[in-house]
Amino acid sequence: MAYDVVIEPRAEKDLHQLRHHPHYGRIRTAALALGEDPRPPGCKKLSIRDSWRIRAGGYRIIYEIADVVRVVTIQRVRKRDEAYDD
Repeated sequence: MAYDVVIEPRAEKDLHQLRHHPHYGRIRTAALALGEDPRPPGCKKLSIRDSWRIRAGGYRIIYEIADVVRVVTIQRVRKRDEAYDD
């Protein structure tokens, strides 16, 4: 069963800033694919938050999973070296 994918305003802004990046399609596809599999191979549970992350090239997609209501909330889409600065 699929999950709904909700993109928070900060993550939407991150994606909007990447719209001309050569890997934008790959990043957006990876983010939206979380609706089908919120824990894909290579995902990692973050210890500093109750969040998960996947890699999409040099970018990280930070998200939360609500299994009870079947919702994936994308919080940030950031470069690897900036992803954990919040």
